[in-house]
Amino acid sequence: GEWKKNDMFFEYRVKEGEELKTKGNECFSAGDYSTAAVWYRKGLYYTVFDESQFNFELQDIHRESVVQVMVPLRLNYALCILKDEYKPLKRPLPSLEDRFNEAIEHCTEVINLYKQQQVTLTSSQKSKAFYRRGLAKSLKGNLESAREDLTEALKLEPSNKEIRTQIEVLKAKEKEEREKAKQAWAGKLSHNQGILTDAERGPPSKAEKAAEAAADPREEDAAAMKAKIQEMLDGDNVSSENSSGPGIMGRLGNWFRRVTGWGSREQQPEEAE
Repeated sequence: GEWKKNDMFFEYRVKEGEELKTKGNECFSAGDYSTAAVWYRKGLYYTVFDESQFNFELQDIHRESVVQVMVPLRLNYALCILKDEYKPLKRPLPSLEDRFNEAIEHCTEVINLYKQQQVTLTSSQKSKAFYRRGLAKSLKGNLESAREDLTEALKLEPSNKEIRTQIEVLKAKEKEEREKAKQAWAGKLSHNQGILTDAERGPPSKAEKAAEAAADPREEDAAAMKAKIQEMLDGDNVSSENSSGPGIMGRLGNWFRRVTGWGSREQQPEEAE
């Protein structure tokens, strides 16, 4: 029967991983990213050791040999599945929906090696791990976390134009998200404005007060009433002693009751607005 991976000799596993990486690189150079991903994934089958094996069974020199093959396999594999041209040709390649999570996972494994100082990685390898994880997060929509990774990548390689370009792309996405959120909140507030309490709505502005007064028919009634009173006052040239009818105050009172209905026993209730 076939050997189990853990039963294979260390040298054989590293050699197989190296050969599969070379095949993957050839496909990558030809622009066939999906086939390249297949070769890289097969190479990882051989070069990814169990944690106990890697930490306790391998000597330092052996771990370094594994990392020299395994880290490029992880980073190249992540790069391939993030390409727009990528297609899941066969299992166990991830689907288009799952590829972002898988890219993040492989880059995180490389970053953990760096953070735990288990092996020596180059600045380029560290930068690629953060950059490609940040790219995967950005494509997934996790913009805040993507910014953190891209910032770390730029610290490791300040002159890398590709990283700077992706940061600008991320800034544009963040601006677009802020605009969408702003429009969504504006629409929500506009929709709920009619059911807000006075305390929630706050005091009306001067413009709102002016508009309300202009639309209130009671303002016109008050102006007409004032004009009528002034007319009666101006026309009252007869003194109260010579007048056989009610005086000016009496006539004003009668007119006021007639116009406003004040003093009548039956009053109509206010209508809800």
